[in-house]
Amino acid sequence: LVSVDAGAIVRVELERNKNHKESYIRHQIQLVQIAGILHDVKRKEADHARKGAVFAEEYLNRHNYPILPMDLQLICDAIGKHEAFSKANSREKIKNASLISNALYDADKFRWGPDNFTHTVWDMVRFAKVPVELFVKKYPAGIQKLSQIKTTFRTRTGKTFGPDFIDLGMEAGRVLAGHLPPSEKPDQKNS
Repeated sequence: LVSVDAGAIVRVELERNKNHKESYIRHQIQLVQIAGILHDVKRKEADHARKGAVFAEEYLNRHNYPILPMDLQLICDAIGKHEAFSKANSREKIKNASLISNALYDADKFRWGPDNFTHTVWDMVRFAKVPVELFVKKYPAGIQKLSQIKTTFRTRTGKTFGPDFIDLGMEAGRVLAGHLPPSEKPDQKNS
């Protein structure tokens, strides 16, 4: 889904400027979709964005994908800058980010909307083997942390639609919290 959304963001952003030929737009969409496919390849490791960028470069070079060096750099840079709340991806360092990087970032953050509570968070909890009690205890703070993502969208399209996705995700999270068994609700557990 990140690849598809990233491609859609690139299309919308480039179509605003009527000077781009369709072949250029398609090429940029291909680049962001390659980045989207590979962006979380190292998700289960610390510093996954940077490690994913290194892996993507090695993988695409090793398999002789017909990608120009400057395009490969755009792909790897986008992967390396897609993580939210990272010091390496602070506002100062993303000012000169490419459309590919910004579209990948925004598409990835769209997943923190309603998708977060249908599968994203559960996949992360399952992988990390977080005890249910600990997850439930930290759940309210986690929902609030999502609100911070609303201010980090980078493209015009992301800034237009991203905050609404996050609001939907937060509301879904609040509704879900209301369905937790009483013995597991954070406010009742240690009262």
